[in-house]
Amino acid sequence: MEKFENVDVLAALDAIMRQNTGFYQDQFQHDRQTITEAAASPAKDDKTLLWVSAPAGTCCETEKDLLIRENVKYGRFRAFAEGVRLDGDKALCYAVKLTGAEGGKITGDLYRLDYLEQLAHLSGAALPAAAVTFTGRDGAAHRFPHKEYKENELRILRRFGPCRSFAYEPKSKVTLARRLRLEQEGREREARPADLQAHVRQLADDKVRDEAQRIACEFARLWNPNGGDGRFMVKISEIFLNIATEDEVKQLAAALPYKSLTFAKRRDGCPGLFAFVGKEENRGEIASRFIMGERPEPEAKPTNQKGKGEMTL
Repeated sequence: MEKFENVDVLAALDAIMRQNTGFYQDQFQHDRQTITEAAASPAKDDKTLLWVSAPAGTCCETEKDLLIRENVKYGRFRAFAEGVRLDGDKALCYAVKLTGAEGGKITGDLYRLDYLEQLAHLSGAALPAAAVTFTGRDGAAHRFPHKEYKENELRILRRFGPCRSFAYEPKSKVTLARRLRLEQEGREREARPADLQAHVRQLADDKVRDEAQRIACEFARLWNPNGGDGRFMVKISEIFLNIATEDEVKQLAAALPYKSLTFAKRRDGCPGLFAFVGKEENRGEIASRFIMGERPEPEAKPTNQKGKGEMTL
């Protein structure tokens, strides 16, 4: 397990997010608030959080909340699981341990986790909820047994709502504190120091490589030319384009070893940027080499014979 020690937590997570989250980056503002509030909290059990970046959003929750099974925050944290399992989305998951805050800078350690493995682990490690504390419009905290709350939720909301704050509680706070400590100790045993800047650079390289492989595989799946003029066409991922720099788009072109490759918009006005290759390309072999983990060497690409609105890279 990689451990990134004594980092600027918000800056580090922002840099990671920008390598993976192409849509709804504004969700990171909520993560900032969650982390800032945790850093200001006097409670020791607020100092560890779990954070995930997915292609379509981010989520950050305190670990103690995720260790209570019925907590709605667990539902939010696992919202990206289906996309990872079924669509192959990339989820970058980290445990965050806050160690200090000074001058607006929050410092701490990051531990890289496998998102799906962490969800499965939480499912087994989480404790059942025993009570719910509901703070409504009167500002007073109302505590209910969990079963009673679930059976009378609408009635409670009508009487005391709207909700100002809401918290699940386990049967034993001592047991929860012990479980939280065991989680932290387990990570420390497996942790190995790593360099954050090198990690972010690797994420950037992987971003280009993954998109190149996806495009190559999409080209291989096409039976007949679909891009006009006898060419094959694949749309470049909007997520990739939203987070890629101009240089990374050029790196993507260089990673695709097709002599006839062009990137262009469609002539019919369909939104997006598309990759085009000629029918003479050995699309199946190139895709196979990507899948086998090889790095196909790009061949020389022509700099002329461009169609209107096209760029040959």
